[in-house]
Amino acid sequence: MKSYKESKNRFPLSEKSPSDFQQYARSNEELRCADIAAELGEPTMRFYLARLHQFDGDVYPFEEAFAIVKDKMRDGTCDNPRALFNFLLTKKLKEGKQNKN
Repeated sequence: MKSYKESKNRFPLSEKSPSDFQQYARSNEELRCADIAAELGEPTMRFYLARLHQFDGDVYPFEEAFAIVKDKMRDGTCDNPRALFNFLLTKKLKEGKQNKN
């Protein structure tokens, strides 16, 4: 893993493509998010790093959402895998916030 300079941006490498980001990943969780982002064809890591931060580094919600997306893709019932994945993660995040209140 390469090191990088810290910047004022909370996620300084968020504009990198998933394949470019992989060499800078600081944890297995970041690396797994980059793998998922690459498989879904995401252009940048912005959404994934932000959500990973919001989930306190827990990659399980990503794995869970990705499994659903893969099933839907296999069935041919998913026209936009990236949008479905983003929707599922955002839904999971909102559910978690409601459970805390």
